[in-house]
Amino acid sequence: MPLKISVKKLISRYKNTLFNYKYRFAFRGVAKLHQGQLLKISEAYKAYDKINIYFIVNSLQAWKVDSLYWAMVKDELFEPLVVVVPSTVDAGKGAPKLYEHFNNNHYNVIKAFDDAGQPVDMLSCLNAGVYFYGDPYNNMDSSHFEKIIKNNIACYVPYFFMATNHVGGPSLIPNTSHINNMWRIYMPHATVSKIFSRHAARKGINAKIVGYPAVETIYKNNKEYKTNPVWKANSDKKKIIYAPHHSIGWGEKSLATFLQFAEQIKGLSEKHSNKVHWSFKPHPMLKTRLYAHPEWGQERTDAYYEFWNGQPYTQLDEGEYDDLFLNSDAIIHDCSSFIVEYAFTGKPGLYLINENNLKGLLNSFGQGVMQTYERGNNIDEIEAFIDSIVSNKIKTDVSKRAYLNDYIEAYYKHKLPSERIMEEIAQSVGALNE
Repeated sequence: MPLKISVKKLISRYKNTLFNYKYRFAFRGVAKLHQGQLLKISEAYKAYDKINIYFIVNSLQAWKVDSLYWAMVKDELFEPLVVVVPSTVDAGKGAPKLYEHFNNNHYNVIKAFDDAGQPVDMLSCLNAGVYFYGDPYNNMDSSHFEKIIKNNIACYVPYFFMATNHVGGPSLIPNTSHINNMWRIYMPHATVSKIFSRHAARKGINAKIVGYPAVETIYKNNKEYKTNPVWKANSDKKKIIYAPHHSIGWGEKSLATFLQFAEQIKGLSEKHSNKVHWSFKPHPMLKTRLYAHPEWGQERTDAYYEFWNGQPYTQLDEGEYDDLFLNSDAIIHDCSSFIVEYAFTGKPGLYLINENNLKGLLNSFGQGVMQTYERGNNIDEIEAFIDSIVSNKIKTDVSKRAYLNDYIEAYYKHKLPSERIMEEIAQSVGALNE
């Protein structure tokens, strides 16, 4: 067995080395290209007194720059625009609904798709500007994506907090050609920045640690852009979120405990219905994976979701979640990004354990934040956590938040991530030099 593991690591390292040699030459001229692109944006700024910012979005799941968008709306230097593009995951079927979401919520938004949900050219009608992407994969029309990313200043804010290595390991995302072509990757923390420096063909020279814009609303504990009440219950019941991950069947790379605990937690919701109001907050991809699972399928999956949607003591939440978190009492989950995002609330959390998800999948940053959580290995520990929330007897060790507090002190207390990003862009195009 040790020999097999050693060989596997050697093969992985060999492939990564080949990639670096192959693409290092391809990316040699990227920095020079970016200089020319920044000059065009600078000229556009001098002509119009605005820096054009284009947020390219193909799913609400990957929209992690809401606070950055609204901060730019308030700043006279910036002219932000949301550009909705179709996703190859659903063949563009979700694009109209996504556009409707942004339009109904008063964003400055345009469509980059036709009535059939197919991509249309957006470059011809847009002035020089900075493009933000939240999707590092090939989930957008490839020709349009490649054209934009190679001919414009492109930035990437990760769509999750990157506290785990479950998405293909530490070398997958850093070594895509899209990521290596980015002008800037705005990193949430130092751990993942070091991973990029080790594995990326460009050695992470385009990475900058700024914190994570997606948690700014939770950090500030305000509801400036979340005006609608999200909890059905107005009683004194405790409000607990159950948020399962989608990675069922991933083996050693799986965070998910849904197959292990789903029915049992449903039973606990019935048992504690007079004391707890529940929110079922599944990962957006969970339903699709359950449809394809031999023990679940569409009928059983739909019935499970409908249970959470239909009881007087439960609700189904599949959209934005800042308000949901801020007005909850606790969370039970096995997700990646939520490890950190919910910890920002300071409220109690229980992390559900499977045989793999705490064995090598947490990076050092994730390990530090995980100290703030209780852990649930079985149904008895889950119910004990619920009882401690209901009875207000949950014990919190302040010292276990020291790692997270140090991180907050470094990247949020004195200057927010959005402010850092805006400052660097403005500086790079010469808007702060006048």
